[in-house]
Amino acid sequence: MSFLCALVLLIIISALRSFGQNVTQKERTMIVNQGARISLDCVYDKNVYYLFWYIQPPGKPPRIFLTDLGDGTSSGEGRSHNFQAKHDKNKKSFNMEKSASQLNDSAVYFCAGSDTVKSVGG
Repeated sequence: MSFLCALVLLIIISALRSFGQNVTQKERTMIVNQGARISLDCVYDKNVYYLFWYIQPPGKPPRIFLTDLGDGTSSGEGRSHNFQAKHDKNKKSFNMEKSASQLNDSAVYFCAGSDTVKSVGG
């Protein structure tokens, strides 16, 4: 017997406005078959130097998942789950992707940016 497993990714879409920065995600809700590629877009309208992807698993508080602290590469917990994000300063984007989704990827994901940051902690 074969089962088709799907996961649901909920995306907080409302533009995040903080310190004059406007960060926008295109997707609202995604339903992805297990094993399918995940691609989440995050764009901003002004100069943003520090970018963050947050994850909020069901029943848990949100936490930082991936960060770019100005060097163009992502780091954080998401890397150990095979997620990656690239900060493209020309396109003003910080898109996150994973080549093969898993059921435990079901969560709310949201992107945020800032032109200043004091500290980043887990």
